[in-house]
Amino acid sequence: MQVSKVQLVALLLLLSCGMYSHGSKILVIAPLAGKSHWQFFGEIIKTLADHGHQITSLTSMPMISHNNVTEIDIEFDMSPLIPNTFENRGWWAGFSMMAKVPGMCTEALSRKNVRDIKIEEYDLVFISLFVNDCFFGLLDNTEVPVISMSPNTLVTTFHDIVGNVDFPSFVPMMTLPMKHPMTFTQRLLNTLANLFSYALTKFYYHPSIEKACKDAGLCPRDMRSIQDIAAKSAFVFINNVQALETPVRPYVPAVIHAGGLNCRPAQPLPEDLASWIEGSGDAGTIYFSLGSIVKPKDMPENFREVFVKVFATLPQRVIWKWDEASMPGLPPNVKLAKWLPQQDILGHPKVHLFITHGGLFSTLEAIYHAVPILGFPVFADQGSNMIKSTADGIAETIEWDDLTEELLNNTVQKMLTDLKYQKTVNHRSQLMRDQPMSPRDVVVYWTEYAIRHKGAPHLQSPVKGMAWYQIYNVDVWLSLIVFSIACLYLDMKIIIAVVRRCCYRTKTTGELKKKKE
Repeated sequence: MQVSKVQLVALLLLLSCGMYSHGSKILVIAPLAGKSHWQFFGEIIKTLADHGHQITSLTSMPMISHNNVTEIDIEFDMSPLIPNTFENRGWWAGFSMMAKVPGMCTEALSRKNVRDIKIEEYDLVFISLFVNDCFFGLLDNTEVPVISMSPNTLVTTFHDIVGNVDFPSFVPMMTLPMKHPMTFTQRLLNTLANLFSYALTKFYYHPSIEKACKDAGLCPRDMRSIQDIAAKSAFVFINNVQALETPVRPYVPAVIHAGGLNCRPAQPLPEDLASWIEGSGDAGTIYFSLGSIVKPKDMPENFREVFVKVFATLPQRVIWKWDEASMPGLPPNVKLAKWLPQQDILGHPKVHLFITHGGLFSTLEAIYHAVPILGFPVFADQGSNMIKSTADGIAETIEWDDLTEELLNNTVQKMLTDLKYQKTVNHRSQLMRDQPMSPRDVVVYWTEYAIRHKGAPHLQSPVKGMAWYQIYNVDVWLSLIVFSIACLYLDMKIIIAVVRRCCYRTKTTGELKKKKE
């Protein structure tokens, strides 16, 4: 029987629709997340939706328009978590955020549209590891596979979730101004900082969230600990490119590197931006943006004046992301804009330098598009991102308290004239792009793998069920040391006894000879 072309096309369409309709139902829980974090979570959602999966997203920041995506907006204001980034710079900003999380998370969990969610209706659940800790209570006593998401890398207790072993001996803790190789003092401080962070999370942060949740009647009194519930995660998807890690480090199979999801080839720029950059001539253009969390209007006036004065002296044109249409003393070579297509700008060949706050997403995009970085870290992981980028040779870092016209001008001139920055970032860009699978393929494959294999328990690390002293063989080494000391003690006792015996016999023999004489 012959099949016409029309019938063949119809059959293929029918088959494709059938495959499409068999997509899994996936719930994504990330209601307490900033706009930058959604660059990672949102790309995971869109990637899976493009492959036919039906996604329900629990969010406070609806932004995805897709036929396969349903967004549940809990209408929650995240701004109180970080009111002013310039006033809350430094390591202590993390403690301020930590104190606010139990109340905020519990309030978000109490929303009716959250309580109406039935986890058992889904084939898989994604959940964010940052700030959304109380939502793990929804996942207690369920057999639905879980994948945790980190918009950064693994930190402290995140390792325990998948049984990964952390190595403070050569991996500097995020937020600490250290790089590999570390001195003895740095390794000591790094170890103590890791222990402090771990203890703070395990004995204060998580218990306070659990208490707030139980006191509000949102979590059962007999609920397992957040850490134990999180440990059921089949995988942890991290926003990290393994080829760019310095130093390289070991991972268990449950740690999935999906870094660079936010990166894409540059698209043509709007006419006004394209003409502005093209008109910069051989001098080129500098792009200045402090990301989505750092508000430009919060920048102290003395800092703003330094940038304005230095930019005015440069032959380059500057595109500056600013939240007002104008500013006092704006030089003619500077263009302001409230919103900018960052990757399309970074991908333009005449953009020679990126001045940034050092956020991970901006850093990855700069590497992807091979643009050297001048970093001004404000808070959180931005400092460690810039320490790493500077150590890798693709960046320079200026602390806000050190900012002067001379320092800024000298650093900009150095980075624009010394070709080593461009050469190094070109190489890093090649490493980032040269991967066996694209980040999107990685997300699809391992998500569907977790669904197919019911959470992939066969890939779970045995470290999950081991105490810390067993993992590092502390009890074995102590036993060997005690045994060795005991053996040494016995050997010494035997030697002493033999020596005494010999001395006694010699003495006795001598006395007998004297008596005979």
